[in-house]
Amino acid sequence: MGVVKLFRLLEQHDRWCPKGSLPIILGDGFLLEHNSLYRAMRKAALGCDFIFSSEFDPAYLALPLAQLESLIERKKVPFFDNVTVLRDVERKIPRVSLWDEVVDNLKRNYVFHESCHAVFHTERAQVFPNDLDRESKILQILLEESYANTCELIGVVEAEDPIHRIFYEVNSYILMFDYRSLMKELIRDLGFELIFRFMLLCYLHANFLYERIEDRTFDGVMGLLIPDAEQKRNLKKDQKNLKKLRSLSKAAFQLNPRFRQVTNGFYLKMIGVEFQNENNNKRAEPRAIDFLSRLESHSNFSKLVDSMVSLVLSETRNIHADK
Repeated sequence: MGVVKLFRLLEQHDRWCPKGSLPIILGDGFLLEHNSLYRAMRKAALGCDFIFSSEFDPAYLALPLAQLESLIERKKVPFFDNVTVLRDVERKIPRVSLWDEVVDNLKRNYVFHESCHAVFHTERAQVFPNDLDRESKILQILLEESYANTCELIGVVEAEDPIHRIFYEVNSYILMFDYRSLMKELIRDLGFELIFRFMLLCYLHANFLYERIEDRTFDGVMGLLIPDAEQKRNLKKDQKNLKKLRSLSKAAFQLNPRFRQVTNGFYLKMIGVEFQNENNNKRAEPRAIDFLSRLESHSNFSKLVDSMVSLVLSETRNIHADK
């Protein structure tokens, strides 16, 4: 990516201050201006009456995962001031500090990821106002996490230059720039919506503790994505793009295995849903849930997914391969 000096980053940070930006989050205004998915989640979160607060929250600082329900209940997305300290560094030793010298120790912000949760949670509460059975509740939760994963993955498509990549890096969990060109090609050939929905299902498999999508399952996924018989036949003939889709699907399974097995399990227990393990070393039960059938047969799940995909489509019409 080359050498980037801190003062150059701060110049770009100060240059972009669109409405709704948070000036003490490094790169926030830049990303709102230049990253469609980042902007879509900010607009949607504000539309759901969430606020963004830098008020000190020791519980969130200590254990963020345990605070997600509280965050949503209070409609307050926390963030940290990681700009003032950089200005202090630049003031003491102007125009010489490198980004590489500070990045490893700088506190990151995750308002993008948390906004995805906030918006999805709000929408699913409207679509599913009543309590569901245990397996459907697990699907709801893991679908929400998969949605956040998908937004962060596809957000890298617009990170064309080093500044954009750096700002995205300090505001995201998922950083898979190596898949960027492949996603751009597939979006160009098959459309943004199909690729978004495809990766949502791939991440859902990963969060249900699958290690990959088997061939038979892959056909089922494509059938769910493309109900039109003629379109499905045409894609089956398109071996080049099918091969690319299979390659892209691997991105979802690069989620940290410990996160998938332990962190997701911990969160489910926090909200009163627990996997019952016969073997402490293997969490097999999630894979026993036929979540694809539930997505296909339960109209409210389809409604929820359609609503959340539509939300990002309105802001992502400029994402294409030759941008």
